[in-house]
Amino acid sequence: TEANASAENVASYVMACEQTAFVEGIIAANMTKSGKVGAIGPIQGDSLVKIINGFEDGALSVNPDLVVETAWTNSFVDTQLAKEAATAMIEDGVDVIKHCANACGNGAISAAVDAGIWCQGDSYDQSSLAPDNILDSALYNLDVVLDIALGSVADGSFVGGVYNLGMADNAVAVLLSDNLPEDVAAIAQDAIDRIISGDLVVVR
Repeated sequence: TEANASAENVASYVMACEQTAFVEGIIAANMTKSGKVGAIGPIQGDSLVKIINGFEDGALSVNPDLVVETAWTNSFVDTQLAKEAATAMIEDGVDVIKHCANACGNGAISAAVDAGIWCQGDSYDQSSLAPDNILDSALYNLDVVLDIALGSVADGSFVGGVYNLGMADNAVAVLLSDNLPEDVAAIAQDAIDRIISGDLVVVR
């Protein structure tokens, strides 16, 4: 979620979803054979734009000559719109598709399965939707964010402000699929470890 309201008695907790997207971009770049990868989002709000941008930055960090196609469905729920957007990308040669379009994005996964290409899940473990095609899923651990927020109130350490919570806080994570070759999984895990340690900073 994305918010930046703050005051002495108000705090905003922002998930660093760009971190997971950056790792997914690295994975996509290492798995594409066509040199074209795609990302599909719902509505161009700040919290979603930073995911698409993070994916693109991660992919291009591996190969600056990659083509990263993006599309916006303007819907969180219309699976057909995402399926159409993904199908158009696939027809243009895209062979890895990432989505962050909530239920709408299930249409992108469906198109990837139909075409026999790789896809990347979002929000929760989506491997059951495409067991043979999923490379990873971005996880957004809202329960962790709530524990941090409520815990600061409970222990008296609450201070108003804007808090950006990422992999180091376990607020976001990337669940790697067994479909990933060992070498690509190792590259992805190295990026995750460097983000957690602070050696790799993903710009929002």
